[in-house]
Amino acid sequence: MQYSKVFAILSVLVLAVTLVQSLEEAKKGPLQISLVEGGPIRNKGSFTNRNAVTNEVALLQFNLIFRNRLTDITNSAGRRTPIRIDNQGTTSTGFFNLQAQINGINGASTVSAVLVSPTCQPNRDKSEQQQIENERKNVIRKVKDAMNKSYDTGKIYTVQCHY
Repeated sequence: MQYSKVFAILSVLVLAVTLVQSLEEAKKGPLQISLVEGGPIRNKGSFTNRNAVTNEVALLQFNLIFRNRLTDITNSAGRRTPIRIDNQGTTSTGFFNLQAQINGINGASTVSAVLVSPTCQPNRDKSEQQQIENERKNVIRKVKDAMNKSYDTGKIYTVQCHY
């Protein structure tokens, strides 16, 4: 009888230690976000109104980045703006392909191009909701920065994230 009590106590103790260790392992550091400049934009259009591009970029929202192909994610057609931002879907490596394009132009219409790593979607326990929101804000800030840099340089930028 005593052995069963000791065994039960030891079992509870081992279970508690295992649970505490798994909770500590689940805690992650902050999401690290970096921009990488790539090669030139293919199919680059000529557009000199930087304000139109930055105004459209400012409307980007986190939840629209990580969706499958979606044209005009900032609803430029409804506002009749000269620039739209398209989510071109994912690359063969799973990166989300965002492009600012000139409305009403066939052919060379891309003025900004950004690839966003799928690892830029915060992956945390729901109990860390505030940290998730902060990371989403940081990701969208970097994506917007990359879109504007891409317009300024004519290069494709990649937003990469890791813990």
